[in-house]
Amino acid sequence: MNISHRYRFVFLATSHAASTSIGALLKPYADIAGIDRQLTGPSSPFFHHINAVDCRREMSAWGYDWAQYRHFCVVRNPFDRVVSLYHFSRRFAWHPSMGALTNVRRYVSYRLRSRLSFDDFVLSLNLESRPNLTLKNFICGPNGEELVEDILRFEELSEVLPLYLGSLGLPSGQLVLPRDNVSTGRVGGYRDYYTRASRERVERLFAYEIQRFGYEF
Repeated sequence: MNISHRYRFVFLATSHAASTSIGALLKPYADIAGIDRQLTGPSSPFFHHINAVDCRREMSAWGYDWAQYRHFCVVRNPFDRVVSLYHFSRRFAWHPSMGALTNVRRYVSYRLRSRLSFDDFVLSLNLESRPNLTLKNFICGPNGEELVEDILRFEELSEVLPLYLGSLGLPSGQLVLPRDNVSTGRVGGYRDYYTRASRERVERLFAYEIQRFGYEF
């Protein structure tokens, strides 16, 4: 998540859709950058993956008019994105800033997740524990209206992102998207991971973006 008052943009960081890379690229131009959820508080409420409704509320509390900014995020083929999410769930890194107790809890959770097969992982996904997982929950208001005007496709970022950032007034010719936080351990294409059960689960969970953007398996 990045907010720039000079360039009047709000970037909302969809998880596992180049959010870390884009956040790093935009940080020099941002007045507010998202932080880890465990580090948020009254003086720093902007979580890295904060959704549009919460971001709008927090901006208003800080005296910023949401309507005066352009808002953008990235959408990714859900079948591919869930494979990335699965491999990320099998990684663990100790974060000193979170404290020992939080890290121990994270490690226990990691150990449990790391034993799941891909199918078990997909079938265990639910929006109660991951409310921001789907694009609909991430960018839509209480009445289902989209609060984000510009949604860039992950699959076209290398071509589209520089042009889009240029339209915001950033020096797009000098901006090169880094490859940060890339999934490791993937074998074959994303289709190789799925059974019928896991495919149907993803189709149900991510029906909004599949229909809205015409994604196919």
